[in-house]
Amino acid sequence: MPPSGRHMSNLSIGNYLLNFRIEEDCLLPPATGSMWRGLLGHELQRMSTGEAAAPTDLPCWISRTRLYEYFIQTPPPPDTPAMRRYPHVPHPYAFAMPLHEEDVRLPANTHLELRIALFGKANELLNVAILALVRAAAGGLGKWRARASLLRVTQLLPGGESRHVFAPGEQLRQPVLAAPEVPPAPTTAVRLRLLTPLRLQHQGRLMKPETFSPQALLMNLVRRHSMLHLFHGPGELQADFRALKSDSQKVRLVDADLRWQRLARYSARQKQSVPLDGIIGSFVLDISQAPDLWPFLWLGQFTHAGKGTVFGLGQLKVET
Repeated sequence: MPPSGRHMSNLSIGNYLLNFRIEEDCLLPPATGSMWRGLLGHELQRMSTGEAAAPTDLPCWISRTRLYEYFIQTPPPPDTPAMRRYPHVPHPYAFAMPLHEEDVRLPANTHLELRIALFGKANELLNVAILALVRAAAGGLGKWRARASLLRVTQLLPGGESRHVFAPGEQLRQPVLAAPEVPPAPTTAVRLRLLTPLRLQHQGRLMKPETFSPQALLMNLVRRHSMLHLFHGPGELQADFRALKSDSQKVRLVDADLRWQRLARYSARQKQSVPLDGIIGSFVLDISQAPDLWPFLWLGQFTHAGKGTVFGLGQLKVET
């Protein structure tokens, strides 16, 4: 049964794969998404302060001095209709990187893949993101500060297709952008895998495997998508949120194989280790009685769920 059409999204999502070649032996931290986010922030700050050059063809809605603010701090606009009291709104991107239980050693001349999703108008700043990440890689990755050089950038399209958009020495090709087409809602149960730790607050506490709630996950995906749609997409998402919350009670957890994974990252800003613990594993949901929630669940594969999405946390994979 397809969605009723009451909750249609027009948020464009660009999924990109940056392929690097590591020039020297490299030792990467378990949370590589956290590493890349830190490097991205450093390079964007240099652009914003004028210490490093920024692309000159920025869209009219943003200036060079606001690049760091938009990507890293992402404060709500002064006239926002939502999240007025929050210091920041959902960031316009998410790294989609695997997390490992220990440091990853890679020899020289190894290829390294970096996946990142840009949401809505952030796709207009693809050239900024590429330039910042290329400079970060050239400056050195991981504990050994191993240099890496960009080989190519590919846009990952629905259905497993890909499209070349950039390589060093070329002009950036404009990505193909549209709101992802959501397949029809399943009439049978679907299995979902949590590829990276899910950190989700439920009833005031961090949700654990024994307290896992599919309703909490679904409503988090609804809220996250609606905020991305509002702040980085075409505007307010036209949805009946009360009806969606009611529908979430119709979703049945058929099976679950979940565990708690301990993980941490080092924050250079805070000068301390920050936990990235969360739930991983798989679970089976019967969502056949709540088809209007299906688009948010399916799109959650790109937006992620819970806390730490920019680092790559809360990655979902739907297996119908």
